[in-house]
Amino acid sequence: MLFPYTCLIHPDARDRLRFLETLENSSFNAYHDAISNPGQWYHVRVNTLKASPKSMLGILRQNHPGWLFATDASISEAIKVNVSGPNEIQGLANKIEVDKFAAESIAMSAPLFAPGFMRAMNKFASGEMVSMVTRFTTSWDGQQHEVHCGNGQAMYPSNAMYKIGKGVAVATSQSWFSSPPVQDWDEFKDGLLVDQNLPSMLAAKVLDPREGDVVVDVCCGAGGKTTHLAQLMKNTGTIKAIDRSSKKIQRLQERAARMGITCVQPVTTRSERMKHVLEPIKADKVLIDPPCSALGLRLKFYIDESARDLDNYRANQERIWDNVMNAGFVVPGTRLVYCTCTITVEENEKLIERVIEKHGLKIVDPSINPGHPGIAVETLSRKEISQMIRFYPHLDDTIGFFIAVLEKE
Repeated sequence: MLFPYTCLIHPDARDRLRFLETLENSSFNAYHDAISNPGQWYHVRVNTLKASPKSMLGILRQNHPGWLFATDASISEAIKVNVSGPNEIQGLANKIEVDKFAAESIAMSAPLFAPGFMRAMNKFASGEMVSMVTRFTTSWDGQQHEVHCGNGQAMYPSNAMYKIGKGVAVATSQSWFSSPPVQDWDEFKDGLLVDQNLPSMLAAKVLDPREGDVVVDVCCGAGGKTTHLAQLMKNTGTIKAIDRSSKKIQRLQERAARMGITCVQPVTTRSERMKHVLEPIKADKVLIDPPCSALGLRLKFYIDESARDLDNYRANQERIWDNVMNAGFVVPGTRLVYCTCTITVEENEKLIERVIEKHGLKIVDPSINPGHPGIAVETLSRKEISQMIRFYPHLDDTIGFFIAVLEKE
């Protein structure tokens, strides 16, 4: 049984992506094919507080000879590792159901962690081989689907699987694609590197944090970009890392501790509460990475966002911008970076067009400009559009991503 499986996409999302047909060497079908697989490369970021990229490249090649490692021309601390596949796998008699997010990771050879387990579809003993599947119904046509994402060894019997709250439930041994098990490597455990998409690294680079800066990272999540900012600041200054999720803040703290980072001050709060919980500060730099429709991520089994869902993302992004600008830490000269892992014009250029109008901001040159320029919108000049950065899954072999660099006038 051979991959590829083709991602299913809501008609409303298809409609928002029609602009892909107008780009050079681009088409919706090419995008569709790209998000249905993980791409050729998996990226890691060297923790330059502990190691140099050159030395880490040598260490990785020596310690993991089964993988191909290469540097990246645009970001010195990035190392890419090959992804292989698609592989041929067969379904097994024992089956368990997993959620969509777990399934997409398993298809790239990740283990099944306990939170992704949904139910055992038959009885099996600990140590037996099981197939992992995800089931879903597409909202736009009511069709039911089942996707086989991988096989592995059950770490618990079927009647106990639902009781475990954390850790590995199934050790994946067969998957559609093989990506490097970075989080199992000693280099990761010792804080020498982290796994991170290349465009996400660029977002921190173009913010251009300097030693001693005061930085606010809004919607910091588990701290991938936060810890990169700390590296670029050489672990000096202050980074206020804000997220509403206490679980994500905990993961950030664990990551920072592993990497030897001490300049991050995590804050668990909603964006509308920032002005009440942060002491008065003037930020040199601000990173805004809000929740988005994630239409640039890959590999994906289905995209079920309706027009209403997509509009809600857009409204929430504008609300977060309003909360940032009302919190008091953005002052004339503050540099801001807005980024998303989606490619809709509504959540990117049109959103930037709106916040410039509302908040007295200007687009500035990011100085590093790989990828592609922005998409033209009504009130932004050709120069402003050219200073935005876009990555496309089908044109750049990365995730889809958007970056805009702004400054308070």
